[in-house]
Amino acid sequence: MTFYKHANDRMAISTLILSICAGTAAFGLTGCGGSSSDSTRTASSTEGSTTTVIQTEEQASEAEGQEVADAEQQDVEQAKPNKAAVIKDLLRKEKRHFLAMEWDEMNAASTEVLALTNHKGAQYLAKEFPRSAEAIQAFITDLAETQERFERNMDVHPSYLCIKMRDGKEVKGVLIEKDGSIIETDDAAKWLRKRVKRKKGKVTLSMGSASMSYDVKKMKTVELADVQVTRDERRVELDTMIAEETADGAVLTPVRAYELASFAYANYLDDKIVGLLYPALDTDAALAATVRDDRAQVFFEKMVNALQADNKDRAASWMAQMRKHYEDTSIFTQAEAYYSGNYAQAMATQREEKARRREARKAALAKRRQLAEESGNAKALAKISKQEEEITSGSDVVASPDGSAPASGDEAEADKYYGEGYPIYAEAMDMPATPERNKKYKEAGKLLLKAVQIYSTLVEADPNNEELSRKLIQANQLRYGCMKNKTL
Repeated sequence: MTFYKHANDRMAISTLILSICAGTAAFGLTGCGGSSSDSTRTASSTEGSTTTVIQTEEQASEAEGQEVADAEQQDVEQAKPNKAAVIKDLLRKEKRHFLAMEWDEMNAASTEVLALTNHKGAQYLAKEFPRSAEAIQAFITDLAETQERFERNMDVHPSYLCIKMRDGKEVKGVLIEKDGSIIETDDAAKWLRKRVKRKKGKVTLSMGSASMSYDVKKMKTVELADVQVTRDERRVELDTMIAEETADGAVLTPVRAYELASFAYANYLDDKIVGLLYPALDTDAALAATVRDDRAQVFFEKMVNALQADNKDRAASWMAQMRKHYEDTSIFTQAEAYYSGNYAQAMATQREEKARRREARKAALAKRRQLAEESGNAKALAKISKQEEEITSGSDVVASPDGSAPASGDEAEADKYYGEGYPIYAEAMDMPATPERNKKYKEAGKLLLKAVQIYSTLVEADPNNEELSRKLIQANQLRYGCMKNKTL
């Protein structure tokens, strides 16, 4: 390294100076600052005098050597990075690997930090990223078991091909095997060109929702599509959605954060995934189950809407589908009670589920509190205390996304908001998936939320009131539809 070279250079120069000062007779050199005659006298001195001169040179050499050694050590110390800076840099590196889902590299950085310091705060941070990574991995595993999964979009896949046929048509897709799995190859275009050159056989291309076989003899050119343009467009779309939905201090619900993370994964925006899932899992440790409930909620909303439109056959069909796919969820229990006209029972089931989730959240926070206390991490403890307070003081009244006070009033006021919101909701239901439809859902959602907030307050005061319970569930399900039916 540079500082070693520098020190060695100084040692060599010092040795040269000493040899010059000694006035070595063999070379007839003059001494430092002395005349030629002085040098001669030194060389022709008595034995005792010569001994004295040699001892002086050794002493001078030893002193100079020590000085150089001290200087070299000083250079080494200056070149050594500050330990705190090293740990800070490793923690930054660990976080970077965590956000990029580079688990092995993240764990390596964590191990280095833990080996370097016993500082409780640093150790807490070093352990926090692997703990969160394990939670994310467990969530993805649990999600797959509920028949939900992260999937890639074909039109941004690295092997997405653009093929010009001999009849002038253009087809695009990803090469797949007979079982539907993607053909693994370093260069899909090169692989297919070889097949085209041999003019033999057929290949199957997947476009995502559909697939089709093509005769290679009818293909003219094969190129990899420029998927980066599409990925960049999807990134802008994702960033816009996040910005709009977190405007004015609003916070993404865990399920919505999952949906956006799923969108990111589908479009190879992998740097966005952990940033969305991490806070979602921090809020809801049982997010996989919540996502499944959310899927069941879609059928519940459609059943309620069918009943609102007095379409009993359609409502029965939605209930049958719920029974087939989501009978194991608490949402099905609530929907079944509502469908049977037991509205207060449906609300009681909902309250029980909320209480269960609240206790699970408390238990998860208690574990995190223990870790934070052991590490003495004041910042983490303050955050946990705030979350515990929110759980303890929480009401069943749905909060406003912007943090404003919930709407208040009597049943007539709630009915008014519902009466204004439902026609807009129904209008949006009949529109194609466009930004204009999203605006209608947003407008209806705001009005239905106010109705839900007032109904919730009234039901808290009178939990056995069947009609209030019916109105609350109805308004809440349609409000849910306004959020869920917006297109990504």
